[in-house]
Amino acid sequence: MGSALDDADTLATAMASLHSNRHYLNAVARMAARREVVVAEPVVSALGVPLLEPGRVLDGNLLQLLGAHRLPAPLDAQLTVSDPVDITALYAEVMRLMEEHPLGRLLAAELGTEGALLGRALRLMHWPAQARFKMTLMQDQLPALFEHSLLMAMVALFLGIRAGWEEGQCARLAAAALLHDVGMLYMSNVWTDANYQLSDRERAQLAAHSITGSMVVQAMGAYPFSVEDAVLEHHECMDGSGYPRHLMGDAISPMGRVLMVAEVVSAFFGKYLAAAGQRLSLMLRLHAGRYPAEHVASVLSLLQHASSTAPAVSPDDVLRDCQTVATVLRYWASCKRVLPAQWQAQTGSRALMWMDTRMRALEVSLAESGAHPRPQEDWQRILAQMPDSAAELGLIHREVLWQLDSCMHTCQRRWPPNERSPSEVERALWTWIHSSRKALEQGRADAATTAPQA
Repeated sequence: MGSALDDADTLATAMASLHSNRHYLNAVARMAARREVVVAEPVVSALGVPLLEPGRVLDGNLLQLLGAHRLPAPLDAQLTVSDPVDITALYAEVMRLMEEHPLGRLLAAELGTEGALLGRALRLMHWPAQARFKMTLMQDQLPALFEHSLLMAMVALFLGIRAGWEEGQCARLAAAALLHDVGMLYMSNVWTDANYQLSDRERAQLAAHSITGSMVVQAMGAYPFSVEDAVLEHHECMDGSGYPRHLMGDAISPMGRVLMVAEVVSAFFGKYLAAAGQRLSLMLRLHAGRYPAEHVASVLSLLQHASSTAPAVSPDDVLRDCQTVATVLRYWASCKRVLPAQWQAQTGSRALMWMDTRMRALEVSLAESGAHPRPQEDWQRILAQMPDSAAELGLIHREVLWQLDSCMHTCQRRWPPNERSPSEVERALWTWIHSSRKALEQGRADAATTAPQA
């Protein structure tokens, strides 16, 4: 009983801290300098001190006005903003994306007349003032994330329709998908800079955005637990390799399983300008156990409409990527050879066992696709005899390189290895990650050196 009360107190404290989150309030202040934000109801501090009166038009001085006061409730519940992202605006954006965005056009082609069900789900969706304000803030301050959230909602609804979900379920699914990344508004926006190297702490905060988002949705008091859970679970995976709770299989809610697939689909079409559908299809087939089979089948059907044109890739690029993959796998074999007997009982073994499972899966995928490591002369002969295979080999190895990089990030986030640890297992894992990162960085540097100049 005491533990449950302690957990409730901890959650209440964490949620209360979001009301005065500086990153969020800074974003509101920046938006207030660009569009009209008006105080609709009196804003008082947690101690009852009057801070903002109704009718006040805010500007970039919001944080100075609030000072060091703690807020007892979400500020946006007491504000209005011009041109909010309401249901009408969302519908207009969805229609635009179905005409203009490659993923939107794929969805329109696959759904046909069923495309009208997307609009109906939006019209049935509960969309309170706080949701409108937060999505308006995202549109204003993080437009790329706003578009990603719209595309994710479209994919999620497509999957819900294909799974035969009833209208009420689809409406709740739409809300969960639109709000799935709302936790990003409560973080520093350094993550938007592709050239910025996140620290371990910043990487951990980024990984926690789904927890923050779930608490933000809960604080709205407008949605059932199923929506909160789906926001929390949108980065989980069926094999337990996701986060934040590393759930597996049926432990992930039905709505969470839809969002995990929709997240991957929309992320691929946001990340890759060329052959996004082909890359995504390859990834889903290489990692079949990571995502729910019924939704993957719907995505693969959708991707049949995608262009099969592969990105241009030179044999030298393919050979370099093949060599980088082979180098990292060779380092891994060396790491395993230096482990002591019964290493599974040592400190750090959980991390290495997790990584071993991931590496075995990647090696099996490479073998099944015919892209397993082999001498460079063999690759040169294959590419000379079958030049058309260069594009697919390039995609396979680049996806594997991305997966290797992702596995290292995950391992460092969950079990940061220590170079000076007394555990031989931890030292071996640190050495492998350190050496492998150098190999990946060298491969990127070589690619940049040999890339044609514009």
